[in-house]
Amino acid sequence: MMKRYYSMALGAVACASVLRAAEDGAQLYKQNCSACHGVQGEGAASGTFPPLAESAWVQGDAARAIQVLLHGLEGPIEVAGRKYNLAMPPQGAMLTDAQIAATLSYVRTQFGNAEEPVSVEEVVAAREWSKGRKDTWKAKELLEHYPLPKEVSPIESLVMEVFHGDWKVLPEFEQLESVAFEEEQDGYFSLRHIKKKDGFGIVWTGMLEVPESGNYRFELDADDGARLVVNAVEVAHVKGTGPMGKRRQVGEVALEKGKQAIRLEYFEATRDAGLSVRWSGPGIKGKQWLSERAHKGGRAPAAVIDLSPKGKEAVLYNNFIAGTTPRAIGVGYPEEVNIAFSTQHCAPEIMWRGPFINGGRHWTGRGQGFEAPMSSYSVSLAAKKAPYRYVREGEVDWSGTSEVQFVGYVLDTLRYPTFRYRVDGNEVREKVEPSVSGMKRKLEVVSPGGGKLGIVLGNGSAVQNGRVLEIDGKVVVQSPTEIVRGAEGYHTEIELKKGVNTFTLTYSWK
Repeated sequence: MMKRYYSMALGAVACASVLRAAEDGAQLYKQNCSACHGVQGEGAASGTFPPLAESAWVQGDAARAIQVLLHGLEGPIEVAGRKYNLAMPPQGAMLTDAQIAATLSYVRTQFGNAEEPVSVEEVVAAREWSKGRKDTWKAKELLEHYPLPKEVSPIESLVMEVFHGDWKVLPEFEQLESVAFEEEQDGYFSLRHIKKKDGFGIVWTGMLEVPESGNYRFELDADDGARLVVNAVEVAHVKGTGPMGKRRQVGEVALEKGKQAIRLEYFEATRDAGLSVRWSGPGIKGKQWLSERAHKGGRAPAAVIDLSPKGKEAVLYNNFIAGTTPRAIGVGYPEEVNIAFSTQHCAPEIMWRGPFINGGRHWTGRGQGFEAPMSSYSVSLAAKKAPYRYVREGEVDWSGTSEVQFVGYVLDTLRYPTFRYRVDGNEVREKVEPSVSGMKRKLEVVSPGGGKLGIVLGNGSAVQNGRVLEIDGKVVVQSPTEIVRGAEGYHTEIELKKGVNTFTLTYSWK
């Protein structure tokens, strides 16, 4: 039987010449890995190929992944609860040590992975260790040398009580009689042992080991309802019935180092069952699962793939984002400031803080529909008309639509984009500078003949001192020129001289 092959680092031998000239991990991955493993490591072709996002195969000891690139890998393997039986051909003869290090460094620090980069010296040592090898690695054989990192739950003494009933909201479980009581041996919230498809509830109780004193963030999602309580404090509550994804809740709580009581209440009404719990904070690398990754009980819900930045680099998301035009680019900055930049209107149309966006909808299955920001603390900066107008003489005509053309964007060393576009003959470069207090939109306009550039700021609620606009009670915008209210919302007009013009709009959280 002919084996089906896939590649972690190369799409075709024809790309070898490109790879020899490129040492940038992001570019190497984009050009040669994304066709099989997805643009964001989600596993291409609706999960036909194994994902690299939050994958144990690229975490832990880097030598394991290096050996896979050097000599290839044959299945069967299991990734994130799903089994694959494919084969990857060796790449060691085509990739230099520097290219392997760059590619794996990118993969190990992106897509929810928070591992150390790979050095060229590590690749040299790994190549020397296996230099006499001629056969492709069998998965079982490779794991004997480099076992996958074992996940250990931080929850001890976890027990679950099961209840039966027909509910639309979480019941008062203390007033009900349970039908089963058992210990969760592995310490994870799990639905795998529940045989009943609908009409049941569960209460888990245990002790959470907190590594350091500080503030911890918990993420809870469920189909249907759930409530998470830590140290007698309600941290997150998914209310009522409905699918996973848009109802996800995030909460924070201050915890002392040591063992703290944790309680999770859950109920399933009808159709699919699903549960997702993660936490992050001091002493935790990235985000750690408290629930079982492979959901059991009914059809598996769409995965929650949190694309929030894990390090100093920004994260870009090119897909359908709710609240803006179909052609938009989401940008998540490490400062927990996020924007959705419309390439149709050439302006940021949504600004939010906290978690960035869930890639689960578009990276699993057919990926249809629009995905909303993960945080409810968002502000719409969109307007009824195109967000720019330009005239060289006379007044700005806000009833018309500007000729706005998106040109593209360039990334700096931290992957912060500078967007480039044209407004009625003016060349514009716009870069967002984020901070914990908000962001600054820095625009550089090259004008051939001067005039006025009108910028729509959004549908605000009040203007203070002529140049300060409040939007939705959440954001305050400061403009270098007077802010005017019109039918399309509030806008400001910038006087342009011939040549290069620079100005800044400041957006601050209220």
